[in-house]
Amino acid sequence: MSISYRFLPDGESVRAASEYAPFVTSFTAPDAVGYAVDGAVAWRRVFHGRDLLLADGDPVTAAALVAAVAAEHRPTRLSLPRPIMELLPAELRPERFGEWRWFYTDTAPEPQPGEERAAWLPGDEAGKAAIERLLDESFPDASTRTGDGHVKRWFGIPGEDGLVGCGAVSGPAEDVPFLASITVHPGARRQGLAAAMTAWATRDLLREFPFVALGSMEGEDATHRIYRRLGYRDTHALISGSLS
Repeated sequence: MSISYRFLPDGESVRAASEYAPFVTSFTAPDAVGYAVDGAVAWRRVFHGRDLLLADGDPVTAAALVAAVAAEHRPTRLSLPRPIMELLPAELRPERFGEWRWFYTDTAPEPQPGEERAAWLPGDEAGKAAIERLLDESFPDASTRTGDGHVKRWFGIPGEDGLVGCGAVSGPAEDVPFLASITVHPGARRQGLAAAMTAWATRDLLREFPFVALGSMEGEDATHRIYRRLGYRDTHALISGSLS
């Protein structure tokens, strides 16, 4: 189906077109450009050197919008809600992809046991080295590392022999903290430490920002239960992948 859309010149206009939907707000950097029709919005931004296309809204309308935009500005990567991705023509559906859930909360979590151990971690070379050691041991596939330019700061739980847990505050939007690379040392798991440091960081960030977001891969049911217990809502199931 043919579709006529409005051009949106920056991230703020993309947010406004979505009526400041939290999902859209979380993924719009100032340098984003967008496209809008009644009922849907799509936007492009550079992410790790790739031209990323995202969208939100009514699935049928949004899929038509994505197809129209991609015909003029073919992206190298898509990250879309599953209902939108499934309606795209085959040539726009990545052959290899990841499935994940987007969570957010605007409510401070209830206090969790062990929170008193959580802290913001130093950003000097020694601090980064400690984070990298923990990630290498407990989360070697973590996509967010200390050299990521989107990372604002790290939180975690220091221990006597090094870090016990850590997590990053990242994301493209300066005004929306996105938690990433949350992990606990294998020897300290099943003690509630992931919940403790996530609750602590979330509550502290909500003193400054309207909401906090995070993502988690599909199938991580135990992790999802932790986030929901802390008040996070998973409103979007997403599919992300690169186009050939």
